[in-house]
Amino acid sequence: MFQLVTGLSSIPLRYCEAEPEIELAARLFEGFDLHIVGGIGSGKSTMACAILKGVVELCPDLSIGYINAYDLHGIRIDQDGYRGQMEDLFNVDVLALDGIDIGLYGMDGYNILYRVLSRRYPVAKHTVTTSFYDGDDLAARLSKQCGAELARAIVDRVRELSETVHLHGLDRRLQERVERAVF
Repeated sequence: MFQLVTGLSSIPLRYCEAEPEIELAARLFEGFDLHIVGGIGSGKSTMACAILKGVVELCPDLSIGYINAYDLHGIRIDQDGYRGQMEDLFNVDVLALDGIDIGLYGMDGYNILYRVLSRRYPVAKHTVTTSFYDGDDLAARLSKQCGAELARAIVDRVRELSETVHLHGLDRRLQERVERAVF
């Protein structure tokens, strides 16, 4: 069963060493959500976690949470725990939704993603999203998975609510492996 872990303990161990990203965290408090776009290994997840750490440094009283969008499929719409599980996603002050363009397993996952994005907006709960794609490319990707109408609705929420941060460069993980292999 899905349960959102909040606070710094919600950040996956592999991203815990990320330095806090104060500048982008501050953008959240200027009224922007953030959508981080980049290729494989470009540092999207690390950046999302660094932003959460920056939020903690700037406003330690705010709650934060991280969830890989893949884990949204753990929420069961037809089971008793649904409301409590969704409330966790709605109520955390700053939520990082990592990988919104991959692996949501059917319409339930995409409907949950849309509901989370839509419900957080009117109450000024900030959201950091990550994906490989932005704009029309994101809509095209999602429409293959959940249909054009829901894809447009999700992308419209991301576009309306977010400032986009593009990460460029080589796959850091691959680059690190090559550097370790060189003697």
